Amino acid sequence: MRVAVLSDVHGNLRALEAVLADAGDVDVVVANGDLLAYGPSPRETLELLRSLPSVKFVSGNNDRYLWERRWLQPPSDGWEAEAFENLHWTAEAIGPEGIEFVASWPAGQHLELGPGTLVVHASPVADNVGMFPWTPDGQLSHLVRSVEEQVVVCGHTHLLMDRQVPGHRVISDGSAGCPFDHDRRPSYLLLDDSGGRLKAEGRRVEYDVKAAVADVEASGAPFAQVIAYQMVHATLMPKHETDYLRRDLVRYAE
Repeated sequence: MRVAVLSDVHGNLRALEAVLADAGDVDVVVANGDLLAYGPSPRETLELLRSLPSVKFVSGNNDRYLWERRWLQPPSDGWEAEAFENLHWTAEAIGPEGIEFVASWPAGQHLELGPGTLVVHASPVADNVGMFPWTPDGQLSHLVRSVEEQVVVCGHTHLLMDRQVPGHRVISDGSAGCPFDHDRRPSYLLLDDSGGRLKAEGRRVEYDVKAAVADVEASGAPFAQVIAYQMVHATLMPKHETDYLRRDLVRYAE
C-alpha cells in the first residue's frame, strides 16, 4: 500500500495542490490536521481534500479550535486577538456544515501499513504537544509509550523528522502548507510497504510562493501579515518562536 500523509496545510491551497500532484496515484491520503486555519483558502482547501477518492482525516489543535469556537475566549494579547479573528473568519468561510464535519475528525488513524502505523497530529498524548527533532529520546519514548503500533507518524511542528527510539519509529511529515525549517517548499510523507518493508520518504515540492502570498493579501484574512511572513521565510515570526518551543515543553511537563 502507498499512503501520502500531509499535515499543517493551513489553508494554503496552492501548496496542497503541488503536494497532491507530486504524490500522484496513492491508495490513501491521510490529512493529518491543522488543515484550514491561518491561510487564504480554507473553504477551497477543505473542498479539495473531501473530493479525493480515498482520504482519512485526523484532527489537529487548530481544527479543534474551530469547533470549540476559540474566538469567544478572551485573548491574552493583540497577537492572539488577531489569531482568534482568523479562526472566526475561517469558521465562517467553511460554514456550519464544514464545522460539523471538522468536529467529526478523530484524534488518530490506524493504518495496516508495515508493522502497524498510527497517525496523530502532534503526539499520542495531545493534539498540541509536539514531537520535535530535538526532543530528548527519553521524552520521545514517554510520549509514545502507550502506542501499540511500531510506527508513529505526526505533524504539528512543521518540521520533517525520522527517529528511532526503543520500540517505535517516530516520523514527522513536516508541513504541506508552511514549513518552519527555512525551506519554503511544502513537505509530506510517502509511505510504501509494497516491497515487504515499510519505506518512508519525506518529500519536498516546489510551488508559487509569490502567488500564495498574493492570495493571502487578496483574501482579507485576519492575521495576514503573520501568515505571509511565515510563507515567505518558512519560519515562525520571531515574536513567538521562543514561546512556541517553551509552550510545548511546559505542556509536556504538566
